[in-house]
Amino acid sequence: MELFGSLTSPFVRHCRIALMQGSIPWTFVPTDYAASAAKSPTKKVPFLSDGDKTFTDSSSILAYVRAKQGLTFLADAEDWERYASANTVLDAAINLFLLEKDGLGTEVPYLARQSSRVQSGLQYLNERAGSFANDRDDAAIRIACLLDWGRFRNRFGLNNYPHLQGFLIEANTWDLFRETAPPTN
Repeated sequence: MELFGSLTSPFVRHCRIALMQGSIPWTFVPTDYAASAAKSPTKKVPFLSDGDKTFTDSSSILAYVRAKQGLTFLADAEDWERYASANTVLDAAINLFLLEKDGLGTEVPYLARQSSRVQSGLQYLNERAGSFANDRDDAAIRIACLLDWGRFRNRFGLNNYPHLQGFLIEANTWDLFRETAPPTN
């Protein structure tokens, strides 16, 4: 099994953590934009190859890995909601990050809505943080990856979201979370 991706991607990081939690042999293949465009039908990372099977989205990768590990991916609708909310915030924040690298800013109405979506999504997760503060399930891992990516890329602060700030401090005590942190150099 091969996982293709970038060490800085929060989606890839979550998949790496899930794979590291099991005993299934796998390898990580560092992949940039050009390689992902050439090798993945969706032209993005992560993607996973396992023999004749290919998965091109972190959610399907996680569901596949958890099934191979004999585990449940997301236990109930509340877990799915937290996971999906974190994905929404991540998608918006990453879109902003990439488009700003290309010279576009929040003066574009669509990007202003994305920026607003990041803040309202963080507030929504902050209000619900008590329900997952001690969890280490896939919804909690996704939220932790979101928060640490925002910190790593200087995309948003957590001063206005004290429950998320506390959760990220807790997540940074998890061995695999620390081990998969984006490189600082």
